Amino acid sequence: MGDPHHHPCRDRPGILSTTAATDSRPVSYRDERLAIERQHTATLGIRNHDDQCREDLKPGNRSITDYAQHWKATVTGFDAEYKVKGTHPMGGVLSLLWHEQVGPLFAATMNAYSLIEAPNMQSCYDPDLMPGSPRVELIREGVKYSNLDDRDARVTYTSDNREHRFNVSAHLVNIYQEASGNEHTSVEIGYTFTPDKMICRARIPEELRKAGARMVLPVIASTQEKELLAAHRMVIEKKGGKVYIESPNEWYIASSAGNRIFNPVPGFCFIPLVIDPGRDGEIHVEMYIR
Repeated sequence: MGDPHHHPCRDRPGILSTTAATDSRPVSYRDERLAIERQHTATLGIRNHDDQCREDLKPGNRSITDYAQHWKATVTGFDAEYKVKGTHPMGGVLSLLWHEQVGPLFAATMNAYSLIEAPNMQSCYDPDLMPGSPRVELIREGVKYSNLDDRDARVTYTSDNREHRFNVSAHLVNIYQEASGNEHTSVEIGYTFTPDKMICRARIPEELRKAGARMVLPVIASTQEKELLAAHRMVIEKKGGKVYIESPNEWYIASSAGNRIFNPVPGFCFIPLVIDPGRDGEIHVEMYIR
């Protein structure tokens, strides 16, 4: 099990594990959909039967993996829980983002780290420990509310011959499905993939914005991978290229050792980027590789 106080982001470079537990099944098991999936691995947006696609993810069958030339991403909206609360992400989370040049950039973690398989897991007492899943989050009286645990999120997928788009409507809840306030107040999250970039958008209602809701984007980066920070841009130097993250919004890096957090499952170090919504509640982030 190792030393529970050991933090590889502090005293050991590199990544402990290069695997991430993500659901990569297509949204439908029909042969037609599987054929579309295979085609996406080769070319962005080419279809056998038409030039556009729209699908709503239904309860109980709510995950889709799509491919946009250089990108591979999974957005999950599953509504099934384990007996232990706060395990896998739901709520329209971008649970995996991978690029062919630089590898994994986002990878889902447990929503609330706990030793559900204690003999096979590492204890962790890091005071800065947080989920590594991208999310909209509100912390109120020490309790975290986010879209990670929302079983009622709605995910819609559309595409044309250049863009793949995921639109999410979700609620901010804790691991027990309890809302922070008005249970009918939802946030809107969007992911758009083109051959050149990934665009992440969010719209946070005034009620949640004033309460402190923010977007958290934990970007995978080992301690050997240097980051350069500017007012509205961060550049991470990876072996296969440079990752550029840009936003007109104000942002900061959450409390962490060496600008990194380490989460034992899946075993990555992350840069915990926190993005404030504008006065209109809008968030816009773009990521591209050079």
